Amino acid sequence: VCLDYVVETMDAAGLTVLTPPKQLLASRGQDGDPAKLWQWLYGHAAEAEAVVVATDSLIYGGLVPSRRHTLPAATIAARAAQFRKLKEDFPRLRIYGMSTLMRTPKQSFGGMEPDYYEAYGPNIARLTALLDKEETEGLTPGEKLEIIQQQQFVPAAVLQDWFLRRQKNLDVNTALIKLAREQVFHYLVLG
Repeated sequence: VCLDYVVETMDAAGLTVLTPPKQLLASRGQDGDPAKLWQWLYGHAAEAEAVVVATDSLIYGGLVPSRRHTLPAATIAARAAQFRKLKEDFPRLRIYGMSTLMRTPKQSFGGMEPDYYEAYGPNIARLTALLDKEETEGLTPGEKLEIIQQQQFVPAAVLQDWFLRRQKNLDVNTALIKLAREQVFHYLVLG
């Protein structure tokens, strides 16, 4: 639905829009294919004045895959660095990027988060809210105790994975911001 709305809007504005084949994009139950999306983008960049890219698709395979992936940090960094090469190879191309900061929802349904989130999601959401409050405002003695309780309830491996995912997301968004400062991106939006 997101793709169709954008294409219809651009068509109504009188602009020609090229989009990758839908089978390369993420959909319910299917991750996108970053390698093939990059190939498609390179195959069409010479005929474009500008590209509007969902960086999550080109880095992780889509928005939902960005939350559930098991990619090594080096793979993620290498895919983010490909934007620099795209700009070097097509210097006149304006690149408009959209990236996403990972969310921490109170609950998860339908495989939108890692599998463990259905069991521990509310606890992780509460724990991370308390950790944020501790950093920004300070905690009451009861809230300090609640942090300990949440950390004891949620398995250490689950918390480690959760925080590692956020670190990878922070690292890739930091890299994208750096590319924006270097004017690789004409415009970058973090949502």
